[in-house]
Amino acid sequence: MMQAPASAGLALVPMAASDVDEVHALECSVFPHPWSRANFTDSLAAGYDAWLLRDPSGKLAGYFLLMYALDEAHLLDVAVAGERQGTGLGRHLIETLCERARWARNRSCSKCARRTSARWTSTSASALPRSAAARAIIPPMRASARMPS
Repeated sequence: MMQAPASAGLALVPMAASDVDEVHALECSVFPHPWSRANFTDSLAAGYDAWLLRDPSGKLAGYFLLMYALDEAHLLDVAVAGERQGTGLGRHLIETLCERARWARNRSCSKCARRTSARWTSTSASALPRSAAARAIIPPMRASARMPS
């Protein structure tokens, strides 16, 4: 019997200032050295690409933040709620952010280096799932391509 993907039923929605407290709480629950609330507020004010994954009831399942510079997308932060870790949502978020980077016509995707949760102790591209690591260098998209919502 085939299982539904971990991302089934989840909605990708833009992060807003009103989400910062909830996002910060998730951050604190999964990272030993979490970002401050101000890091999230400042990232949104700077216009970074910030997205949430919510379940049908509206509960936060995960999030990511990207910064674009020249033709590179830099992953600032990504997290999956503790109770959903190990279900494939981290892979789904990485694949989604790579798609966003491709949509923004970035040719590469990198990650910032910091200690993360026990699940991911390395932030190098080699720590990503193989399919996502293969997508870390992203060719530019055609001008007519559109990012699915």
